[in-house]
Amino acid sequence: MKLVLPLLPIAAALLSVSCGGGGLDYAEASAPTAPYQVAVVKGFGYKVDGPDARGKQLSNEFASVLAEEIQNVGKFSKVTTASESGRALRIEGDVTYLEEGNNALRIGIGMGAGSAHFNCTGRFVDNSTGKLLGTFEVERSSKSGLRGVADTFPIIRRSAAGDIAAKAAELAH
Repeated sequence: MKLVLPLLPIAAALLSVSCGGGGLDYAEASAPTAPYQVAVVKGFGYKVDGPDARGKQLSNEFASVLAEEIQNVGKFSKVTTASESGRALRIEGDVTYLEEGNNALRIGIGMGAGSAHFNCTGRFVDNSTGKLLGTFEVERSSKSGLRGVADTFPIIRRSAAGDIAAKAAELAH
């Protein structure tokens, strides 16, 4: 029993997998005329200075992660990353900052060293008319130290996609 008690705070820290800082900011431009049944997720651009092949790859992958999260919400009858004609909710945007981070630095040094970050901006658009429905900005970063051991880049990126998917679901049937 004496051995278990000192390990409890460490276990609790490792099990708290919620992402560190961040959230979703949304601004509605205009209300949709009717709920959407189809969601189209366009590829996300990479709006960061300088050539970074890995950043571009991760930005491209974000569209697939976002489409999965929207599908998991279950509010749309169809979710696609392919071009779609007709009435649909189109989600498009740009990754504005990303850093994969380093668990060893995050745990060993803390104080923000080795943190993972993911920021993006985007738009909800009526696919058939091009009418802007709203804009969003999402920021995610991992926690420091042992609390952030589970906040890897894929986790915080999926968390950001989950917030966007929840907002998209509000526009679904």
